Amino acid sequence: MSAGVFAAGQQPVNGSSRMEQAAVGQAVQIPSPIKEYKSVQAVANAVGFAPLTLAGNEHYTLIACETIDKMAQLVYKESDVKNNNRLMIRKAAAAELSPRALSGYYSDNWMPVIIGRTVVSVTTDDGVNYAAYWRSGLYSYSVNASEMTGNSFIGTLASLVGQTEAERGY
Repeated sequence: MSAGVFAAGQQPVNGSSRMEQAAVGQAVQIPSPIKEYKSVQAVANAVGFAPLTLAGNEHYTLIACETIDKMAQLVYKESDVKNNNRLMIRKAAAAELSPRALSGYYSDNWMPVIIGRTVVSVTTDDGVNYAAYWRSGLYSYSVNASEMTGNSFIGTLASLVGQTEAERGY
């Protein structure tokens, strides 16, 4: 390949093509799998089932309705506190995603906790941030919480697990 093929001032870089030269130095971006929606109903329409919501809890405000592939994800922020307390609630068809994978938390320190008739796996790294997962019927569920006490987390978790048990008719 001769240097005469290139425009003035361009030289081949180690025999690479023009396309390879153009790609050098450009950042590669991977598209986010998270899709945002304006309502819980819009998420339900997108994934084909009703997401698990933090029903009847005025202590938290819904701040994000999202999907990640076929998973529903709702994010809540504690409304009456000025810190960054958040809850992230996920639901997916159990055939699509295991409960542990759904949690996105890769700890080896999961403890089984019985809530109602459901065995829930719970973990914390620091006593302030918690994660839990369980399966009920055809669905996998997970909850992640930040800046929360253990008692508050278990109380919120009990309410959510109770909803999943009610859906199954326990």
